Amino acid sequence: MSQPPQTAKPAGGALSAGEIRRIAGDISDARVLAILDLAPSRDELEQAVAWAEGQSDVLGELELPLSGVVSELHEILTAGEEWEDEHLDD
Repeated sequence: MSQPPQTAKPAGGALSAGEIRRIAGDISDARVLAILDLAPSRDELEQAVAWAEGQSDVLGELELPLSGVVSELHEILTAGEEWEDEHLDD
C-alpha cells in the first residue's frame, strides 16, 4: 500500500490532504492527489461535494451549472461508482 498524501499545508494557502478528507470524506489517495493537483479553494471543493452528494439544489433558484474547477472536482469525486461505495456509511 502506498503512503497517503502529506497532510501538511501546501504553500500558497491551498487545501491539505487532511482538509480535503475532512470536506470530502474518506476518499481514496488517488482522488486526494487529483484534487491536490487542481489546488481548489475550500468553497470550490464544498460545492463539488454537495453536487456529488446530490445536493445540487443548495443554491435554490440561484443554482448555476457546474463549471471550471468545481466541474473538474465533481468529475473526480463521482468517477465510477466508488463515490457511492465510499460513502455508504455516512
